[in-house]
Amino acid sequence: MFGERHSRVRRSVSIAAAVVAAFACAGSPSFGKHATKPMPHVTITGRVLVGNAKSFLRVGTVDRAELFRLVPAYRELQRAGISRDSANYHFHLYQANRQFQQALARAAAATGVDLVIESGGVRAAGIEVVDLTPRTRAELGLPPAGVTR
Repeated sequence: MFGERHSRVRRSVSIAAAVVAAFACAGSPSFGKHATKPMPHVTITGRVLVGNAKSFLRVGTVDRAELFRLVPAYRELQRAGISRDSANYHFHLYQANRQFQQALARAAAATGVDLVIESGGVRAAGIEVVDLTPRTRAELGLPPAGVTR
């Protein structure tokens, strides 16, 4: 008696769970639809400077070699001719990296880019790759390329 009643309860609970799951799937926005666009294919070979390469919406690139030479703290370091062995050299280098990274993060946020890679370090099929070099120049307080002060 107990075993028969127990199996009926189990069966009705299973049926109720299946009905609830069916309604949940049917009510979801993706039910019965297929992707209209293929997913973009992005290959990253360069250094990631800002963001997470596994989760992003927009990709940007920046010419780090060109811009880093123009960072005020790095220019001060070069002008002063400080020895690489000194603590002052490492302090200025830290400041230069910090200024560059902050300017790059501001440029990326202003343009809505959440992944920044070094120039030439990304191939993206199906999405636009934004060049952040001019915007980062502006964030560093430098004139546009080709314009002298």
